[in-house]
Amino acid sequence: MTSALLDIPERVLRKITDAEIVSFDLFETLIGRPLAEPTDLHLLMQLHMNAEGRAFPFNFQVARRTAENLAHKRLPPEREECTFDDIYQMLAEINELSDAEARRLQELEATLEFELAKARPIGRALYEVCCKLGKRMIFTSDIYLPEPFIRRLLDKCGYDGTTTLYLSNSLGLSKRSGSLFRHILAEQQLAPGLLLHVGNNPQGDENIPRSLGILTERLRCGIDAMKKNPRFTCLFQRDEPRTLQRSLLIHLLAERLFDNPFSSTRENSHFGGDAIELGYAGLGPVVADFCLWIHRQIKEGGHDAAFFAARDNRIVQECYELLFPQEIRTEYVYGSRRFIRSCTTTELSDLLDLLGDPSQETPASLFWRTMSVDLHELNARAKRCDFDVDARLETEADCERFRSYVVDIFPYFREMMLSRLQDLRDYCDYVGMSVASAPVFVEIGYAGTLQEGYAKVLGTKLTGLYFFLLDAALPRIKRGLVMRGYVGHLARRRRHPHPIMRNTRLLETLFCTEEASILHFCGRREDGGFEVDREAHSPFDHARIMFIRKVHEGCRILAADMASAASPLLPYLDPKSDLAARLLQDFIRYPEGEDAVLFEGIAFTNIYGGEKPLFIVPPRDLLDDPGALYRALWKEGTVAFCRWQKGKLFFLHRSWLLYSMRKVGLAVERRLAKVVLGRASRQYGQYRQDRDRFFAASRSSFLLWWGRLTS
Repeated sequence: MTSALLDIPERVLRKITDAEIVSFDLFETLIGRPLAEPTDLHLLMQLHMNAEGRAFPFNFQVARRTAENLAHKRLPPEREECTFDDIYQMLAEINELSDAEARRLQELEATLEFELAKARPIGRALYEVCCKLGKRMIFTSDIYLPEPFIRRLLDKCGYDGTTTLYLSNSLGLSKRSGSLFRHILAEQQLAPGLLLHVGNNPQGDENIPRSLGILTERLRCGIDAMKKNPRFTCLFQRDEPRTLQRSLLIHLLAERLFDNPFSSTRENSHFGGDAIELGYAGLGPVVADFCLWIHRQIKEGGHDAAFFAARDNRIVQECYELLFPQEIRTEYVYGSRRFIRSCTTTELSDLLDLLGDPSQETPASLFWRTMSVDLHELNARAKRCDFDVDARLETEADCERFRSYVVDIFPYFREMMLSRLQDLRDYCDYVGMSVASAPVFVEIGYAGTLQEGYAKVLGTKLTGLYFFLLDAALPRIKRGLVMRGYVGHLARRRRHPHPIMRNTRLLETLFCTEEASILHFCGRREDGGFEVDREAHSPFDHARIMFIRKVHEGCRILAADMASAASPLLPYLDPKSDLAARLLQDFIRYPEGEDAVLFEGIAFTNIYGGEKPLFIVPPRDLLDDPGALYRALWKEGTVAFCRWQKGKLFFLHRSWLLYSMRKVGLAVERRLAKVVLGRASRQYGQYRQDRDRFFAASRSSFLLWWGRLTS
């Protein structure tokens, strides 16, 4: 939580000033745990015992809760709170445990409680205000933990452990009945109006003391506010099993986004229009969960090094190193698919196989660009072959001239590619890929092209770990490559239920680092590293770079929070891709304009798709163009942005009506084209490759008119 969020309102400062003594509740007020519910600690204990081979023939979570309830019921009339010892004596009795077994469990709970305890930021802020004002403070809590342990806990969390304590288990009194507050007033000889009690519970910390005339200030828990927010109900599904992963995620998001009772709760957006919060609460859980899955695969496979492929995996590597520092050697490796393709295409037959067929109508210059080849030299050679490298390969004759041209320039091309291949081998030696005995290669997706290229260069096997692995990778698996997918394994993109995978360009935009794509290596630095030649940034890249810096900053903050606050939990977290991506999925499906505006003007440029960029959400000056709406890569976000920008009546706006009509018309058109032209025909292939060009070249006046109307 930022310091700005911790500003204390004037009304609260007046209460503190007017009070002679300020009483603080302890747990969930001054002290927090990285768990959604306090009893989730018992789930951690169960997993800890299972990992040590000390599993008991009963459900520990249920047994622990039952023991505490029975210990309360057996209290003598004069006592209102049981002790820590009472609970574990009851646990031993009802489950037939030996004294030694019960003692070990009790010590384990105390140890984990101590390790997980941390200061709650808003409680710490109020405590420091009281210190600066010189206020007398006491700590008041309904708790079964013993006083010496509580004092150690206070010291650990940065509070004064010598402060006077009023604990229910020590005095046999409780806040919930009011007896503990009456005892405090009597012992301190204090009028109720001079005592301010600060806590989080609506009954024991607010209603009961207020009924006694005591001043109160309730520090509502962030999770309570989070549950009331309709944008976050997806995280609280009914009958969902309790897991540590879910508990930690809910706690971290609640503390970051909602744990400030002095501010109004956000209700109209997921991330409040803040790219850092989008990174923390949206992309961050996805990246962190992917890292947990990677770590499990590394441990189970006995791997000794992890290599994260540029450019989409820089943030994955950074978060992995924050979560699991120094556990395994990690390297971020340069390389793009086109660069690897150029290095490994050293035979004329391989090069000719990549040319494609004339129905693709691909400019020859784009083909060379996808091979990271400098066109200046090739243009000079092309003139000798009477070939225009910017011409489209529209006919078989065009392709034949292109093949002749390729054969002519191949000696030059091969010499350049062999030089690059040697550079790549030297680079693999430099980063340690060639000496790692059991390396893993981490990629976002999708079909293993880059992994296969590196494996071919190294002459060794690489295990590929993918965020999403398409069924297009199956031929490479049959050739011996080992690949595993996190969200989907050998899945069909369009049939996969994961909403993120139906918005892969949005996903790639969020993952991709700010650096431009590598073309080739161009020399060594003085420190032995490699200089790289990169593709020039497009005019649209500045907005993307500024946006991605903030998103990735949020991801790193989340990973750091997980590592610092929840390190005892990390070994027991099960990767849950559906849970981790749930908020991001909800955002993709049901965005609000306040958040969608973050993607305004963010362009996705695909080197294999030509020069023209496509926008995730088009800039606002294009909103009146129905074509821009149709070409937007994120339709839901674009609609939300348009409504936010143009008003709620945007659906009556001319551009939206035209867009809707065009969308319906094109859906019908695609079905007719498949039937009339024939799914396997060359004409249908031309239509699919470039629809506008197909209609523009038609001899039918109706098709020409339809193409102009719907373009």
